[in-house]
Amino acid sequence: MLKNFQLILRELSIIYDNIPELEISGVYNEETEAAVKEFQKLSGLSPTGKVNLQTWNRLVRDFSNYAR
Repeated sequence: MLKNFQLILRELSIIYDNIPELEISGVYNEETEAAVKEFQKLSGLSPTGKVNLQTWNRLVRDFSNYAR
């Protein structure tokens, strides 16, 4: 599941310059946390680095829009 999450973040890094491109490791490491924080900032969410329901929903919505 985490690899899928990292893959979505990496895909979104193509359209959001501030999100760093991630290595798909399957580990929630500092690199993943930093990418989540950047995504949260860009989305107007509190940049905690933790993936709560609000962050997950925004991530899925943005990815769905991007994938169309």
